[in-house]
Parts: sequence; structure tokens; C-alpha cells
Amino acid sequence: MLECGMNDVVYLVFPWCFFGFVHSIMISHFFKEILIKFTGKTFETYFYRIIYNLISLVIYLNIVYFVKNRTEIFLLPHPLMYLFTIIGLAGFLIAVIAFFCMQN
Repeated sequence: MLECGMNDVVYLVFPWCFFGFVHSIMISHFFKEILIKFTGKTFETYFYRIIYNLISLVIYLNIVYFVKNRTEIFLLPHPLMYLFTIIGLAGFLIAVIAFFCMQN
């Protein structure tokens, strides 16, 4: 099995934690109230989501770039690949069912 350095693991965990932190801060009502106070309701209505998505995209592309260049640390044993594929498909199916149930 191939070894991965601790730097690789830290470099992968840190951007995901940073993404979660930014998401939690930007989605809070407290942050939105401060944003409205300083920029006005118009900014929050028209530009907030696009700026949030651009920040998320930059962080996510950083993670994708890292994974693309270091795929050997993400190799799973063969049985686990099937298990995670089944779990992923089940999650997708649950999300689709929930979406259509909410439409009614």
C-alpha cells in the first residue's frame, strides 16, 4: 500500500475545515444582519449569493487540484469502493425522493 505524508492529510483536511467555517459564518443570520447594515439590503439581495458561491468555488477548486495531483493517497481497497459507491447512490436516491416529496 502506498504511504501518504502527514502534510498531504493536513493539506486536505484544512481546506475542508476552512470551507465549513466560511459556510457557517456566511450563512448565519448575525453575519447577514451585519452585511445589510454596512452594504444595504440591495447588496444582500443581488450579490451575496454570487460572492458566497465564488468563494466556495475557489476553495473547492483548491481541493480538486490537490486531489488530482495526489490520487495515490485516495486509493481504497476493492471491497470498500463498492460499499462507498452503494452508500453514495443511496444518498443520491434519498435526496431525489426528498426533492420530489417537497414539491407536493
